[in-house]
Amino acid sequence: MRAFLPLLVACSGGVESQESTTPQQGPPSAEAAPNPAASAASDDQASTAVAADLPKVVLPEREVTTPNPVVADEEIEAALKALRRLVAQETSDPENPWAIAHGLLALGEGLQLSNGKSAVDGLFEGFAKNVETEGHSLIAFPRSAVGSEGQEIRVEPHTDLVMKALAESGVRLDTPVVVEGESHQLGKLYYDTVLGTYLDLSTGGSSFTSPNDMPWGLQASATY
Repeated sequence: MRAFLPLLVACSGGVESQESTTPQQGPPSAEAAPNPAASAASDDQASTAVAADLPKVVLPEREVTTPNPVVADEEIEAALKALRRLVAQETSDPENPWAIAHGLLALGEGLQLSNGKSAVDGLFEGFAKNVETEGHSLIAFPRSAVGSEGQEIRVEPHTDLVMKALAESGVRLDTPVVVEGESHQLGKLYYDTVLGTYLDLSTGGSSFTSPNDMPWGLQASATY
């Protein structure tokens, strides 16, 4: 900072001496008077110039339409039947809730588990929990659980994954469910999810592990 002080002093002194040696020219003429209208026009021109520099929207060069549905002939029907059987088999394990949720998306509310329970009943009875939050008892699904053989199993790798699957499968909010022996309606999961979702602006903390973890809850809420 000290290195700049002499330069600043010198510059200041130079300006003062120049002003002191300049003869007085009398009052400024009308031509030299500031013109508010001209200033406003200059500002408008500057704004126009800035706006003109913004990038323009460029539409795609090629437009396409949604293809027509493929006619379900005997070959396609056979493929669909085989796929349904495979999905039902792979998503009916009562100890694989993550897969059950995806099975609901593919096959709908009628998905049955290998133990005879419906997919909805199996999810709530086997994995939903009552969680105490700020003095309120809320229904929620944990990220993981412990299986019958002590293994860790995935329940909701993404927050609200189960609720999204239920919503997009068309399961009604008044569907009866059981959570840890207590009877509820499925809608309690929806309302409790809304109540339990938070963002602390002062700390950046939230009910989501990361911003990428948010879409499942948003899609579920939007669907319902």
